[in-house]
Order: sequence, then C-alpha cells, then structure tokens
Amino acid sequence: MGTLVSRAPSLALLVVVIAWLCRFALVRRQPDAPRCEGYWPPADVCLDLGSGARAAAAGDPPGSRGCPQFFVDKSWGAKALFLQRLDAIEEVAREASDAGLSPKEGSFVGSREYQDASPGRATCWPAGYSDHYVRRFDVRPSGQFEAYVQNFDLEGFRHVVRQGRACLDRQQGA
Repeated sequence: MGTLVSRAPSLALLVVVIAWLCRFALVRRQPDAPRCEGYWPPADVCLDLGSGARAAAAGDPPGSRGCPQFFVDKSWGAKALFLQRLDAIEEVAREASDAGLSPKEGSFVGSREYQDASPGRATCWPAGYSDHYVRRFDVRPSGQFEAYVQNFDLEGFRHVVRQGRACLDRQQGA
C-alpha cells in the first residue's frame, strides 16, 4: 500500500477527508445546517426590491421572500463573533484547498464556494457571503447557519488539514 500511496497523493487525501468526516460523525454531532447559505432568488427579483432592509408585505413579487433584503438586521449583537468564526473556518478551508486537500474544487461561476460534505449535513456558502452580505449589508444568516458556524469544530478541522498537508509533503519528498 505504501507504493500505492506514494504514487497517488489523492489516496492520502481521501484518507484525510474520511478521517475528518468520521471525526464529526462520531465525536461531535453538530446542529443541522441548511443545505446552502447565501444563495438568493434570481437577481431581477431581488434588485426590484431596492437596496435597503425590507419587511414582507402583500404584493411582494412571487419568490422574493428569499431575497437578502428581508434578512437585514442592523441590531444583531453576535455579528462580530459570527464573522470572526466564519473567517477562521474559511481561512483553514483555503489552507486545505491551497495544499491540494480539497476533495472537490468548489467553484460556481468562477468563484470559490465553501462546502462541508459531512454525511447528512451537506452545507455550503459562497466565498463573498460574509464580506458582501453580512459585513457590508448586515444580512443576518439563518439560525441554523449561525449554529453551524458557532459549533463548528474549528480546531479539529485545522488539525486534520495540517495532518493532511504534512502527509502530502512527506509523500512528495519521498
């Protein structure tokens, strides 16, 4: 098997990814998160609502209730803590991707997408979500996504990524 691993760093990657998934499945069950966060209805539907916060009203265009204008919350007290944790998660995910540890390049129309493919909790969000929507326009994420970010095992993820990187470095040096 050592020969197989040295010829196929992707097999080592697979082992690291499986170990990471098992860690979440067996050690620490996280709250269910939405399938994806930060994806909105078609732009023409949302742009017609204007750029500010909006309360739902009769006569809103069909399908517009999912637009970010309905989720603006300038008084959200946990925003800074949420952004700090999400930034840290994204930083480790970028480190994994830059090291070749990403099982699937998460791209959507040329931009990066963060994905947690843990069984039963497939979660994703676009790279610009935190900066553009949460920081700039005070869009508050769903309660499920807030809980997902708060309870994410960042240290466990960081540890697995660093182990994977070290493994790949050893394989490339052999």
